[in-house]
Amino acid sequence: MTGARIAADDARLLALLSAPAALQDLPQISTLRQVWAQKFHLLDGILRRREAKDRLPGAKRLVTPYGTEARGSVKRETIWDGYKVHFTETCGAQTPNLITHVVTTRATVTDVEVLPADHDALAKRALLPEEHFVDSGYVSGHHIVDAHARHVVHLRGPTHADTGWQRRAEKGFGTETFTIDWDQQHAICPNGKTSIWWAKELQREKAVIRVQFSRRDCGPCPMKQDCTRGKRRQLSIQEREVTEALRKRRAEEQDPLWKTQYKIRAGVEGTISRAVHRS
Repeated sequence: MTGARIAADDARLLALLSAPAALQDLPQISTLRQVWAQKFHLLDGILRRREAKDRLPGAKRLVTPYGTEARGSVKRETIWDGYKVHFTETCGAQTPNLITHVVTTRATVTDVEVLPADHDALAKRALLPEEHFVDSGYVSGHHIVDAHARHVVHLRGPTHADTGWQRRAEKGFGTETFTIDWDQQHAICPNGKTSIWWAKELQREKAVIRVQFSRRDCGPCPMKQDCTRGKRRQLSIQEREVTEALRKRRAEEQDPLWKTQYKIRAGVEGTISRAVHRS
């Protein structure tokens, strides 16, 4: 009952505050409206307190009205409210480590979202590196291609592995075991069968290619149990340039030389750590 009364009182207050046009766009009114919306909602014509399942997405949910950009986030075992900070620093063997760029984002912004703007900012200050060593959170096939195309930067970092069940089971035929014939627009499976369907689609505003094989080929195939759990095998692949960049990078990561080169990034947090402890 108390929650319902608070919701109703707040709703009346917001209505009164929003009536004068001059007050509608005030930041304080906007924040109050946002706080109210994430605590209460109108359900079947009745004002109710939101249950856990009805909460707004973390990217939109305030953690305090006094810091409207702060968000709650989780990364593995770490849970926090606030922000993320991303540092770029030099890591040459014969030069001192210097921080060249710092960007702060909401805690819910993923690392991979930050990289293009980071490169643009470094380019404006003529501080772009020839090679940019990053952790896996900043790497995607699109970023490998775009970093080189837009800024001639070689993005160096471990890629995410194929997420199919075959990879998790450590057996079977993942996407990378299929040969892609880009010119003829079909894929060839490990058993030598050719796909029968190829179509481009948009997925999260990025182009992907859907590939399907025939049930006639997949049904009697002796390798089917290690290939698909459905009636036929289907693939979802990215555009040619991106797919080839990912396959090339994953092959490079198996080379001991690549692993040795990547070690240059070890201790990358050391510079900021020393600065924090000296301040």
